[in-house]
Amino acid sequence: MANIPLLRAVLRHHASQNGLRSVLYRDRVGYCGNGLSSVLYRDRVGYCGSGLRSVLYRDRVGYCGSGLSSVLYRDRVGYCGNGLSSVLYRDRVGYCGSGLRSVLYRDRVGYCGSGLSSVLYRDRVGYCGNGLRSVLYMDRVGYCGNGLRSVLYRDRVGYCGSGLRSVLYRDRVGYCGSGLRSVLYRDRVGYCGSGLRSVLYRDRVGYCGSGLRSVVYMDRVGYCGSGLRSVLYRDRVGYCGSGLRSVLYMDRVGYCGSGLRSVLYMDRVGYCGSGLRSVLYRDRVGYCGSGLRSVLYRDRVGYCGSGVRSVLYRDRVGYCGSGLRSVLYRDRVGYCGSGLRSVLYRDRVGYCGSGLRSVLYRDRVGYCGSGLRSVLYRDRVGYCGSGLRSVLYRDRVGYCGSGLRSVLYMDRVGYCGSGLRSVLYRDRVGYCGSGLRSVLYRDRVGYCGSGLRSVLYRDRVGYCGSGLRSVLYRDRVGYCGNGLRSVLYRDRVGYCGSGLRSVLYRDRVGYCGNEFGAMQRSNK
Repeated sequence: MANIPLLRAVLRHHASQNGLRSVLYRDRVGYCGNGLSSVLYRDRVGYCGSGLRSVLYRDRVGYCGSGLSSVLYRDRVGYCGNGLSSVLYRDRVGYCGSGLRSVLYRDRVGYCGSGLSSVLYRDRVGYCGNGLRSVLYMDRVGYCGNGLRSVLYRDRVGYCGSGLRSVLYRDRVGYCGSGLRSVLYRDRVGYCGSGLRSVLYRDRVGYCGSGLRSVVYMDRVGYCGSGLRSVLYRDRVGYCGSGLRSVLYMDRVGYCGSGLRSVLYMDRVGYCGSGLRSVLYRDRVGYCGSGLRSVLYRDRVGYCGSGVRSVLYRDRVGYCGSGLRSVLYRDRVGYCGSGLRSVLYRDRVGYCGSGLRSVLYRDRVGYCGSGLRSVLYRDRVGYCGSGLRSVLYRDRVGYCGSGLRSVLYMDRVGYCGSGLRSVLYRDRVGYCGSGLRSVLYRDRVGYCGSGLRSVLYRDRVGYCGSGLRSVLYRDRVGYCGNGLRSVLYRDRVGYCGSGLRSVLYRDRVGYCGNEFGAMQRSNK
């Protein structure tokens, strides 16, 4: 595009020779290829290949593969492989495997392996290898080692060693040693030693010694001695003596006596009585009853009942019923029913029904129905229907219908209809109609009509008409008429007439009339 006049002349001649009706906009658009009726926007859009009618937005969209009719948004979406009709949203979603319609989330998930057509997200994940069609982003992601199928986040994650399948977050997580499958957070967590499978938080946690499986918080916790499995908070806790398995908070807590395994908080806690193994927080905690081995925080915790070995935080936790061994946080957790061994956070979690062993966060999670073993976050997730084992995030995800196993983000994703396995982002994506497997971004993309597989960005793109596979940017682009495959930028471009395949930039360029192969300036 360096010599615009020459290029325009060549293209006009080419158009006249080949019966093409393309317009080459000098500033913004170029027409590439021959025998094609596509428009290639030089800055934003390119059309690659031949015999294809897809629009490839150079900055936002790419079309990969051949014989495919999918749109690959370069920044947000990628389509990998061929013969697949799935849409992979780059930031949030990946499509893994073949013949699968699963959603793979970018931040948490990467699909590595071979013979797979999954996409691995650029910022967090890189995929290296061969025979694969995955994308490995150069800046953010690296893959270290060989013969490994792990995901290594370059900025956040690192993978050290070989033959390992663990994920190591580079900034937050580190994985040290070999033959280990533990996760070590680098900033927060460290893993020391070998043959250990414990997690050691580097900033908060430290793990000292070997052959131990305890967690020691490095900044707050220290582990002293050997052969011990206790946790010692370094800043707050100290561990004195040997052969003891108690926790001693160094700043706040002291351990008094010997042969005792209780915890005595020095500033806040005292140990009362003898032969007892309870923890008594002096300011906050009291020990009630005898022969009990529970911990009762006086201000925060209460122990109700007898013969029970549960921990009941009085302010935060409550234990209801008897013969139960569940932990019920009173403020945060509630345990409802009997004979159940589930944990129910009262503020955050609720457990509804009986005979169920699911965890239901009351604020965040709700569990509806019976005989179900799904987890339903009440605020974030909702589980509707019965006999379903899907996870439905209530705030982010909603699951509508029954017999479906799709994930529907309620705020971001909505799933409408039944028998469909598409992912619909509620805020970003909307899925309209039934029997369709297209992805529609609700804020950015809208999908109108049925039986269509086009992507329509709602804010930027609009799709008008039916049976058309063009992309229409709503703010920038408008598509007028039907049976036409031109792109019309609404702010910059106008399309005049019918039966024409030219692009008319409204501010810079106008193409008026019909059956013209040359470019005319309009003074609109």
